[in-house]
Amino acid sequence: IIIVPPTRNDIDLLAKVKEMLSPLGFGSFNITDAEFHDAEIAYTSQLAHVVSNAFVKSPAAQTHKGYSAGSYKDLTRVAWLNPQMWAELFLENQDYIDKGKFSIISPCPHTKECCMDGRKGGKWCHFVLNTDFAPKKLHKLSDKAGLPKDRASLSFVFAQNFENSQNNLDAQIIITQNKPHTISAEIEGTYSGGDLGIGAAIGYKNNNIFQGSEILNINVNGGYEAIGSLSEYQSAWDIGGEASLTFPTLLMPMTKDFKRRSTGTTEIATSVNFQQRPEYQRNIAGAGIKYNWRWRRINFTFNLLDLSYIYLPYMTDAFKDKYMKPTSSIRFSYEDHFIMRWGFGINMSNRRNMTFNTSSFYTFRANVRTAGNLLYGISHLINQQKNEDGVYEIFNIQYSQFAKADIDFAYNWYVTEKSRFVFHTGLGVGIPYGNASILPFEERYYSGGANSMRGWSARRLGPGNFKNNSGSIDFMKQSGDIKFDLNLEARFRLIWKLEAALFLDAGNIWTIHDYAEQPTGVFLWSEFYKQIACNYGVGLRLDFDFFVIRVDMGIKLYDPGYPIESERWRTDLTWKNDFALHFAVGYPF
Repeated sequence: IIIVPPTRNDIDLLAKVKEMLSPLGFGSFNITDAEFHDAEIAYTSQLAHVVSNAFVKSPAAQTHKGYSAGSYKDLTRVAWLNPQMWAELFLENQDYIDKGKFSIISPCPHTKECCMDGRKGGKWCHFVLNTDFAPKKLHKLSDKAGLPKDRASLSFVFAQNFENSQNNLDAQIIITQNKPHTISAEIEGTYSGGDLGIGAAIGYKNNNIFQGSEILNINVNGGYEAIGSLSEYQSAWDIGGEASLTFPTLLMPMTKDFKRRSTGTTEIATSVNFQQRPEYQRNIAGAGIKYNWRWRRINFTFNLLDLSYIYLPYMTDAFKDKYMKPTSSIRFSYEDHFIMRWGFGINMSNRRNMTFNTSSFYTFRANVRTAGNLLYGISHLINQQKNEDGVYEIFNIQYSQFAKADIDFAYNWYVTEKSRFVFHTGLGVGIPYGNASILPFEERYYSGGANSMRGWSARRLGPGNFKNNSGSIDFMKQSGDIKFDLNLEARFRLIWKLEAALFLDAGNIWTIHDYAEQPTGVFLWSEFYKQIACNYGVGLRLDFDFFVIRVDMGIKLYDPGYPIESERWRTDLTWKNDFALHFAVGYPF
């Protein structure tokens, strides 16, 4: 046994350890320090595993049966290992592997900063690849062997023996070039809030624009939607585009250890969108810098800068009378405004792969973002004059100020290979303050629809006890600052790709402030639990592994929008008031 005490001078401690371990059968004791221990283990254990793995991965090893005996067995015994644990051990002890009996002599193959795990200018290049879209045959083989993979690890190590520089480890590397340019096009049908539409998009992608694995994406998209009934409808359309440049590394200051342990990208993006609705025109321009990186099973996102400018050049007189009066508390959401955000989010799951694994798993997402704080601080510092509405402006445009946080959790419990229960809950809170009295329209929550409360069409529920009796969707009045969802769904595989589902949903939205245009919509601790809506329903899904076509029918069970409490429990159902049919792509959670 090897003993690594904090100090070799503590004779009593060493004697006690030896006295305790001797009855267990340990006869040999080696006392050393941590540095010497790591250096020796790098040579006697870790390099042995590297050689053993390299040996069994040789094409010649596939034909060993009938020609191998004890020596082959001895050399390959340690090739079977826990890849995650040993990857961590190699990285933790990398300096001693480099500086031990063997030295790594081949530099990282990247001409610029290494975009994978590893060190700039270092001699170790380690690739970690996501296996979500690996061939199905590989997933089936991995699952059959009891070794499901959520990522693949590929390492290149070229070593030279100090004592005999002629004994080099030769490696044969086969690589396949990715397509340098790709063009994509897609067309889709949409069904939003009971209105049918069509959308189309075309995109261009350059996978290596600066010869360093930088990716350029350019997309143009548009859509058309018929609002209202087939006999009497109005049209809405939008057209927009976006461009992004993704660098295969984190372009920010970081420690050497953080860079070595994490894989990440930096994305610089800009976008523009023109919207034409019956009530108004709205133009949105945006730009931002975003970092994405992965550590262990956790994905991180940091929006260093996220800018949006919302400009409304036209509104109908009816829309102005309804929302834009000077006394209206929600008119700010439809006025020209500027948003300067930053945000941080995490996304984690213990799911092994996307298709063939039937082990229970969870997913968790959380993010927080704020807007306007830097601008407000500068305005306050320079004693800027406020406008007639009592708010600061930048370039004669008022800017938003708010804080917002969201969490989302889902757990998939596989009862059998063909049936599972899915539990989901989500909570979001947005608080306007300082330079804003209400959240921008783009940041407000809504309830109902295919991925929320399926007993209601999109934007038909809430906030609180508020009920829209106008007969049309009121996007602004049926939105809020707080959202809560609680869902339970049972999914059963029927035949082929067909799946059935039974579900139960609960939730609602609320406002932070008591707005006159949204009566009974404010969140109150004494009332909110009475305002949680509930529905049940059934669904059918076609699961093609890489995408899911879904049809859900939700039925209201408890509707807090009815003024008479006895009417809220829906027993006398009508198709018009209590049923909602949803067509969607993908699972709701």
